[in-house]
Amino acid sequence: MEQHNLSFFTEYYQFYILDSETKAQTDAADFWNDEANKRKLAIGDGLLGVTVAKYAEIKVEVKVLSSEPSEDNDADHIVETSLNLFSGLLQIKNCTNYDTVLELNLEKGTYRVRISSFKLWTVEGDAGNDYYVVEIWKANFTNTKILKEYLRKIE
Repeated sequence: MEQHNLSFFTEYYQFYILDSETKAQTDAADFWNDEANKRKLAIGDGLLGVTVAKYAEIKVEVKVLSSEPSEDNDADHIVETSLNLFSGLLQIKNCTNYDTVLELNLEKGTYRVRISSFKLWTVEGDAGNDYYVVEIWKANFTNTKILKEYLRKIE
Protein backbone atom coordinates (compact mmCIF):
# COMPACT_ATOMS: atom_id res chain seq x y z
CA MET A 1 0.00 0.00 0.00
CA GLU A 2 1.13 3.52 -0.85
CA GLN A 3 -0.26 6.31 1.36
CA HIS A 4 -0.14 10.11 1.14
CA ASN A 5 -1.44 12.48 3.82
CA LEU A 6 -2.44 15.81 2.33
CA SER A 7 -3.59 19.12 3.78
CA PHE A 8 -4.59 21.85 1.34
CA PHE A 9 -6.91 24.80 0.85
CA THR A 10 -9.81 24.37 -1.51
CA GLU A 11 -12.80 26.50 -2.43
CA TYR A 12 -16.40 25.92 -3.48
CA TYR A 13 -16.59 22.82 -1.28
CA GLN A 14 -14.77 20.57 -3.74
CA PHE A 15 -11.51 19.09 -4.96
CA TYR A 16 -10.65 16.95 -7.97
CA ILE A 17 -9.18 13.53 -8.74
CA LEU A 18 -8.20 13.20 -12.39
CA ASP A 19 -6.15 11.73 -15.17
CA SER A 20 -3.55 14.32 -16.21
CA GLU A 21 -4.73 14.13 -19.83
CA THR A 22 -8.50 14.31 -19.28
CA LYS A 23 -10.48 16.55 -21.61
CA ALA A 24 -13.42 16.68 -19.18
CA GLN A 25 -14.14 20.07 -17.63
CA THR A 26 -15.23 20.89 -14.09
CA ASP A 27 -17.46 23.65 -15.40
CA ALA A 28 -19.35 21.43 -17.88
CA ALA A 29 -23.11 21.93 -17.60
CA ASP A 30 -23.75 18.30 -16.59
CA PHE A 31 -20.77 17.83 -14.22
CA TRP A 32 -22.42 19.08 -11.00
CA ASN A 33 -25.96 17.81 -11.62
CA ASP A 34 -28.59 16.69 -9.08
CA GLU A 35 -27.25 13.14 -8.97
CA ALA A 36 -23.69 14.40 -8.41
CA ASN A 37 -24.91 16.57 -5.54
CA LYS A 38 -26.70 13.59 -3.96
CA ARG A 39 -23.62 11.37 -4.31
CA LYS A 40 -21.30 14.19 -3.23
CA LEU A 41 -19.29 13.16 -6.28
CA ALA A 42 -19.32 14.58 -9.83
CA ILE A 43 -18.13 12.26 -12.60
CA GLY A 44 -16.57 13.08 -15.96
CA ASP A 45 -14.42 11.00 -18.30
CA GLY A 46 -11.14 10.77 -16.38
CA LEU A 47 -12.31 13.38 -13.84
CA LEU A 48 -13.96 13.23 -10.42
CA GLY A 49 -15.19 16.17 -8.35
CA VAL A 50 -15.37 15.41 -4.62
CA THR A 51 -17.70 17.40 -2.36
CA VAL A 52 -16.23 18.49 0.97
CA ALA A 53 -17.98 20.08 3.95
CA LYS A 54 -16.11 23.36 4.17
CA TYR A 55 -14.55 26.16 2.15
CA ALA A 56 -11.18 25.94 3.87
CA GLU A 57 -8.10 23.85 4.57
CA ILE A 58 -9.00 20.15 4.30
CA LYS A 59 -7.26 16.90 5.14
CA VAL A 60 -7.21 14.10 2.57
CA GLU A 61 -5.56 10.71 2.92
CA VAL A 62 -4.85 9.00 -0.43
CA LYS A 63 -4.20 5.24 -0.46
CA VAL A 64 -3.18 3.20 -3.50
CA LEU A 65 -4.13 -0.41 -2.83
CA SER A 66 -3.56 -3.75 -4.51
CA SER A 67 -7.17 -4.87 -3.99
CA GLU A 68 -10.58 -3.73 -2.80
CA PRO A 69 -10.55 -2.61 0.84
CA SER A 70 -13.21 -3.31 3.45
CA GLU A 71 -15.62 -0.47 4.22
CA ASP A 72 -14.88 1.74 7.22
CA ASN A 73 -18.05 1.78 9.32
CA ASP A 74 -16.92 4.99 11.05
CA ALA A 75 -17.28 6.98 7.81
CA ASP A 76 -20.27 9.30 7.48
CA HIS A 77 -20.53 9.03 3.69
CA ILE A 78 -18.95 6.52 1.28
CA VAL A 79 -19.20 6.66 -2.51
CA GLU A 80 -17.37 4.51 -5.04
CA THR A 81 -16.91 4.83 -8.80
CA SER A 82 -14.64 3.83 -11.66
CA LEU A 83 -12.00 6.12 -13.14
CA ASN A 84 -10.20 5.61 -16.44
CA LEU A 85 -6.54 6.51 -16.20
CA PHE A 86 -5.42 7.11 -19.80
CA SER A 87 -2.02 8.65 -19.15
CA GLY A 88 -0.88 6.77 -16.07
CA LEU A 89 -0.58 10.05 -14.16
CA LEU A 90 -3.24 10.55 -11.49
CA GLN A 91 -3.54 14.02 -10.00
CA ILE A 92 -5.29 15.56 -7.01
CA LYS A 93 -6.11 19.25 -7.58
CA ASN A 94 -7.71 21.94 -5.49
CA CYS A 95 -10.46 24.31 -6.52
CA THR A 96 -10.39 27.07 -7.93
CA ASN A 97 -6.66 27.52 -8.48
CA TYR A 98 -6.51 23.99 -9.92
CA ASP A 99 -3.13 23.57 -8.23
CA THR A 100 -1.74 20.04 -8.30
CA VAL A 101 -1.54 18.83 -4.70
CA LEU A 102 -0.37 15.28 -5.53
CA GLU A 103 0.75 13.35 -8.63
CA LEU A 104 0.96 9.58 -8.71
CA ASN A 105 2.43 7.48 -11.52
CA LEU A 106 0.17 4.46 -11.88
CA GLU A 107 -0.31 1.81 -14.52
CA LYS A 108 -2.71 2.92 -17.26
CA GLY A 109 -6.16 1.37 -17.04
CA THR A 110 -9.37 1.37 -15.06
CA TYR A 111 -9.42 1.95 -11.31
CA ARG A 112 -12.02 1.92 -8.57
CA VAL A 113 -12.01 5.01 -6.40
CA ARG A 114 -13.72 5.00 -3.01
CA ILE A 115 -14.15 8.31 -1.20
CA SER A 116 -14.99 8.06 2.49
CA SER A 117 -15.95 11.24 4.34
CA PHE A 118 -15.49 11.40 8.11
CA LYS A 119 -16.70 13.69 10.90
CA LEU A 120 -18.95 15.73 8.61
CA TRP A 121 -21.20 16.37 11.60
CA THR A 122 -18.44 18.45 13.26
CA VAL A 123 -18.49 21.13 10.56
CA GLU A 124 -20.12 24.47 11.33
CA GLY A 125 -19.48 27.20 8.81
CA ASP A 126 -15.93 26.63 7.61
CA ALA A 127 -14.61 25.03 10.80
CA GLY A 128 -14.64 21.38 11.79
CA ASN A 129 -12.67 18.16 12.07
CA ASP A 130 -13.86 16.57 8.83
CA TYR A 131 -11.42 14.57 6.73
CA TYR A 132 -11.52 12.42 3.61
CA VAL A 133 -9.97 9.10 2.61
CA VAL A 134 -9.48 8.32 -1.08
CA GLU A 135 -8.76 4.65 -1.80
CA ILE A 136 -7.69 3.63 -5.31
CA TRP A 137 -7.18 0.14 -6.72
CA LYS A 138 -7.03 -1.43 -10.17
CA ALA A 139 -10.40 -2.99 -11.09
CA ASN A 140 -12.81 -3.54 -13.94
CA PHE A 141 -15.34 -0.80 -14.67
CA THR A 142 -18.50 -1.00 -12.56
CA ASN A 143 -21.30 1.45 -11.87
CA THR A 144 -21.10 4.19 -9.28
CA LYS A 145 -22.48 3.26 -5.85
CA ILE A 146 -23.30 5.15 -2.70
CA LEU A 147 -22.23 2.65 -0.04
CA LYS A 148 -23.24 4.88 2.89
CA GLU A 149 -25.21 8.09 2.57
CA TYR A 150 -24.86 11.15 4.78
CA LEU A 151 -28.21 12.89 4.76
CA ARG A 152 -27.44 16.16 6.53
CA LYS A 153 -26.94 18.83 3.88
CA ILE A 154 -23.36 19.96 3.35
CA GLU A 155 -23.24 23.67 2.64
